[in-house]
Amino acid sequence: MSCLGEEPAPQGTQEASEQHSNSNKDELLKDPFASKSSQILFDAIDQLQSCDASQDIDIPQLVIVGGQSAGKSSLLQSLTSIPFPVSHGLCTRFATRIISRRTPPKSRDEVVITIVKPDFELDHIFNYANENPYDKYVYRAETLDSHTFAELMEEVPFPRCRLVSFSSNVMAANDTKVSEKYMGIDSGISPSNKNFATEVLKIELSGPQRAHFSILDIPGHVSNAFRVHKWEMEGIESMIVEYMKKPQNIVICVSDASNDLENQPIFKLAEEHVESTRLIPVFTKCDKATSQEDVVGIATGEDQHFRPMKHGWFVVRNRVGDEGASFDLDEAEATLFGTAPWDRVQNRRRGSKKLRDYLGGLLCAKIREEFPDMQETVKSLLGEQLALREVLGEPRADGNAQLRYLMKIVDGYTADVEQALKTPWNFSRKEMQLRSIVSNRNRNFDRDMMTKGHTFEFEQPRLLYRQDTPAIDQTGLPPTPDGSPQPKSKRNGSKRKSTQNRAAMDNGPLTSAELRAEIQKQIHSFQSSQLPGLLNPDILPVLYRQQTTNWITIARDHLLGVSRDIQTAAERLLVEQLGYDSTQPDSDAYDNLLPILEDMGCKAEKKALDRLEEYYRDELTFPFFTTNPEFTRRLEENRVIRFKNYTYEHLQDVWNKVIQQPDNGALFDASLDAMYARIHPSAAQHTEEEAHDILKAYYELSLRTFIEHVNMRIVEGMLVSLQGPLKGLSTEYLMSLSEAEIEELAREDETKQVQREQCLARIARLTEANKIAENALRETRPRAVEAVA
Repeated sequence: MSCLGEEPAPQGTQEASEQHSNSNKDELLKDPFASKSSQILFDAIDQLQSCDASQDIDIPQLVIVGGQSAGKSSLLQSLTSIPFPVSHGLCTRFATRIISRRTPPKSRDEVVITIVKPDFELDHIFNYANENPYDKYVYRAETLDSHTFAELMEEVPFPRCRLVSFSSNVMAANDTKVSEKYMGIDSGISPSNKNFATEVLKIELSGPQRAHFSILDIPGHVSNAFRVHKWEMEGIESMIVEYMKKPQNIVICVSDASNDLENQPIFKLAEEHVESTRLIPVFTKCDKATSQEDVVGIATGEDQHFRPMKHGWFVVRNRVGDEGASFDLDEAEATLFGTAPWDRVQNRRRGSKKLRDYLGGLLCAKIREEFPDMQETVKSLLGEQLALREVLGEPRADGNAQLRYLMKIVDGYTADVEQALKTPWNFSRKEMQLRSIVSNRNRNFDRDMMTKGHTFEFEQPRLLYRQDTPAIDQTGLPPTPDGSPQPKSKRNGSKRKSTQNRAAMDNGPLTSAELRAEIQKQIHSFQSSQLPGLLNPDILPVLYRQQTTNWITIARDHLLGVSRDIQTAAERLLVEQLGYDSTQPDSDAYDNLLPILEDMGCKAEKKALDRLEEYYRDELTFPFFTTNPEFTRRLEENRVIRFKNYTYEHLQDVWNKVIQQPDNGALFDASLDAMYARIHPSAAQHTEEEAHDILKAYYELSLRTFIEHVNMRIVEGMLVSLQGPLKGLSTEYLMSLSEAEIEELAREDETKQVQREQCLARIARLTEANKIAENALRETRPRAVEAVA
């Protein structure tokens, strides 16, 4: 197996390098936390772990991993001075975090044991039910011997031992069991058995002789599923990998020196998931090694089959169970490692004490390196959670809270509606700029009515003797490039028989010639009951109805388009108000309020269409009548143009004939008769022209009135209606609802309630973490030194 890392220092110069330890970068302080700033940062890390901030941020820590029976418990005892039971297979069913603190001189020793959550969610690894009261467990004492610790872990009643009560929630002497009662462990291979726990046993040691230290022990890697479930074995490996991958963790990888390294899968996992800068390899049970030369070859880098580690290997001797309290581990390790072949290993890599000093220095350096980034991460996460808290809103447990919740949404929605109608350009999203959208629709409606609203094109008279005079434009549209005020029909000049069905809007209006034919048809039909040459006024409503057939269709499409725009804007404004673009939108309120907006929109749309139908029906059924002087002016203007054109066509001819034969009275009379006949057309032609001009003048005035009525009355009514989706969702609307309706609108499902509780809990953790980090950085920040004159 190959291991990541760098080449260690040559072994041959070991003793010389040790004499110059101050210049060697690998030589670390015996107590790296001796400085005040280091102690402050270590205490801050400890406080961050105590407030469960490790659930949100990666906190630097030492993590010890290894296989089952690899000697982790004995190594932990050597590193932490905790009397871990050895050779009993204990403390392997859950992770254990050990925190050691140095307290002021003459302060008393204290041991506090609690059970806390893991650093990250493990439900996807172990599908255990979290029904155990682990957070209620507290054990306090001045000391902790191996027998007490073993009994505490093994779930047997406590013997008579001294407990020191420092708080009211200390467990009674016969109620200190951990594994079964508080973690729910029930060993066995039946489907209901639970062989491991995801919670962490936290052991806090403090006293004037303690060193600052923190380490996390993870259950040993299981090589085969003997007496445990196979999925639990796989889960333990997944949990080990998760701890290995955390970039802030310094991983101590323990290998049993009495077993071939290639047979220990823990190092394969470490090589795959841990950078060499974070990996500290340790050989345990060196006094039991079956092949000391092989172990020394790997530890010194002499064995070329194994790539040396960046931090080098450490070798330690384990404490065994039958060695009494008087056993001196430091002396035993010095004796073992002072002999061949162990003396080839660098002195600074031999023994538990050297390992402890090295780990302490490494952890101290890691904390200093990571702490500023940790604080920035805490601030960023806190900001995100506060924003989420704003989106989730206040709990809605009673009617008043529910009403306040809805009022806040409605007030914000109302303000956004006003902005969409008055200052739409302040919105970045186009669909929210409602006033601009509707104004564009109104202009398009005006254009469509001018170009497509009429069934027939009107004749546009032009003065024949003034070629620079454009056709009279009485519609208000700008002239087209050819000088005509309205687009020419593609069928202009067609001799086809007039048919109203052919006046489809897609193909444009029918021609003015077809209008003349329709007028002739109607005159012929209506003259059956009156004298020839007289215009029957009943013809005009018939022609007007035909000419305005397209109005209702174009106007309906316009109103439906406006309705869609209003509904889209209303939905978008509601979405913005509820924070629906955030990671956690208020989907409950959206689901509850959107149907109300849609219902209001449907009613407003129906009301607008009804108003349109009513106005158009009145337009067709009311008598032809107007007091607008523009009607008379336009009608007279058309008559004058016709008279001038007729006169122009024959005046020159009459004058020439008179000049040529001034004495020919008969010729002169004939010319005047022809001129009179042209200027004063037949009764039939006069009736046609009168019908056309009256219809044209009246239509043009009515068209402008219709457009303005639709846009200024009906469309604007849709926008500002107090029953519409924009103005309808208001404070007045909420106050009109019953308590049951308010409760229905403000309801939230259990998921949202749980989400809010989790958010509040995380805010509390992060707020406390941010306070801890700020205090630590403030206390460790270099202070300016005033210059002394």
